[in-house]
Amino acid sequence: LESGQNNLCSSTIGSNNTVTVHVNELPVISGTTSICKDSTILLTADSLGNISNPWVSSNPSKATVTSGGLVAALDSGTVDIYFTDKHNCRDTITIRITAPPNAGTRAGSDSGCVGSSATLSSNGDGGGTWLSSNTSVATINSSTGAGTGGARGTTTSRYIGTGIGGCANETATH
Repeated sequence: LESGQNNLCSSTIGSNNTVTVHVNELPVISGTTSICKDSTILLTADSLGNISNPWVSSNPSKATVTSGGLVAALDSGTVDIYFTDKHNCRDTITIRITAPPNAGTRAGSDSGCVGSSATLSSNGDGGGTWLSSNTSVATINSSTGAGTGGARGTTTSRYIGTGIGGCANETATH
């Protein structure tokens, strides 16, 4: 122990110049480490918090945290959340905040002939998936958006932006 570190343990000097040292366990934070922007998660700790607010965010412009451990994600990036227990021992968890996907606006031909081809597009995030609601009327390549008319009828095309880090998928329909 170094002088001045009495916040992590307590000591007593006995009659024979002996020192009794009490070392406390570190708290352990539990919870999800990925969250979607504009969402919340609840963190828990395995010990009692200190008298004031036991939870602190390293960057309140990215995420705030209540005294009960409820984290609100405000902006994309990473943030450390600290928990301090009643012995002033501290644990840290790093939270990754992800922006929700943007499926954008679906563009491309709304009609065609049996056997004709067209490529659909979206101005949203890349890496999503293309779908046709009726593959007998039109098939769509799931990654490129290239479509081919198969039979007379009606179908709905969809581009699904894939959510990551706790974010749900987003769909652009036409």
